[in-house]
Amino acid sequence: MPKSASSKQHPLRWLALKTMLAIVTVLVALSSNMPRSTSPKEALANHCNINCGCVSGQHATTRNWITIRHADTQLFIGNQFIDHRESFLINYFFTEHVLAAMMMMTEQLVSTAMQQTLIIGALLDAKHQSETIRLFQTLMARAHKDYHPDVEMCVIGTHAKSLASAQRKGEATSYILSQMGVERSLNNVNVNAGTGSQADKKGRLELFKDRFCDESDNGDGLGSLCDGSGPSHLQNMDVDYAGLIDRPWTINTDFTTTPSSLRDNAVTAMYQYLYGHDVLEPIAPGPIADITNQTTLLDVRAIAAKRAVAQHSFAALIGQKARGSAEAADTQNYMTILMQEFGIADVNEIDEILGDRPSYYAQMEILTKQIFMREQFYTNLYDKPANVDRKGAAIQALNLVQNMDLFESKLRNEALLAVLVEMELEKAQAAVQNRMNKLDSEDSIQATQ
Repeated sequence: MPKSASSKQHPLRWLALKTMLAIVTVLVALSSNMPRSTSPKEALANHCNINCGCVSGQHATTRNWITIRHADTQLFIGNQFIDHRESFLINYFFTEHVLAAMMMMTEQLVSTAMQQTLIIGALLDAKHQSETIRLFQTLMARAHKDYHPDVEMCVIGTHAKSLASAQRKGEATSYILSQMGVERSLNNVNVNAGTGSQADKKGRLELFKDRFCDESDNGDGLGSLCDGSGPSHLQNMDVDYAGLIDRPWTINTDFTTTPSSLRDNAVTAMYQYLYGHDVLEPIAPGPIADITNQTTLLDVRAIAAKRAVAQHSFAALIGQKARGSAEAADTQNYMTILMQEFGIADVNEIDEILGDRPSYYAQMEILTKQIFMREQFYTNLYDKPANVDRKGAAIQALNLVQNMDLFESKLRNEALLAVLVEMELEKAQAAVQNRMNKLDSEDSIQATQ
């Protein structure tokens, strides 16, 4: 059987053989350090003289010597390992090579980490700077978009710039007209009706013959009265509600200035026809001392108060359609362009509708109705959201103004209804009072009988 196969089958035998060879090798090495003699027999004869006791002592000496050498060898080998660990592995290999390499590796890692941190910091700086630039550009674009005014907003603002002044002027006209009605009802000395109905109608008749007469009226029988017709644009204007008040958006009348215009006379004449055509006669100063006449004066004033409520609605309408302020002249130019967009090419017709100074009514008619009839208004809604919101806010503001006008109109209607109810209650109260007086008279007659 081959040797390799035998070693595989008997590993213990090979281990024992290797151990014996190792022992022999150690013995040979130890024997090489022992003192040599020419001959073993001579050495034995010299030391022991062929004595068994000497051999045993020599054997003990040899064993001690081997033990000591073994300890020295073991110590030497241990010291060599320690010296190898301290001097070579730690002081030389680790300190000069491994530690230096680790320090260089650490320095390289730190440098690389710092470089990577710098890269990350630069990336973050670039990110924040890019985001900041993008934010500024976004805000700039939004500002350019949101704060770029729309033409439609200019149209609304231009037509509304004289609205407040026109409203204030209309309120003043309404107040003046109402005061004229009150003074006429009370036979004020400074008015045409100061001395009574006869003087009032005489003055009104003279005004009719001079301004509003049309000889073809009354079956062409006013020639002898009028002595020629009045101006063509004023004929029958004192009774033509549609032509004087309803049709035009602006009535060319202004009671805040003197002298009054021809339209002022027409408005005043219609005002006197509609309210208090027959004025009450003034009470003479002497009879005022009588208590009966004093109560009659109170009745006259009650009639004037009720009439003033009715007159106020007419005066409010005239105030809304009266000429606007001086600022409205500029507004009229823009309104003319707007009316031309509606297809009204005749400038004279536009002036007849709007007047040279558009009234509060005319401006509100444009702002709350006519301006929304243009197709440009709806096509311009395809605009920036901010401009659309601005238009919505402007429309809401106009709606508030319109709602306030509607509220004031309802207040006037409420006042008229209150007066009507009071007048009906006066009739019922008078009937009840008459019945009570009748019962008191009957009771008095029965008590007398």
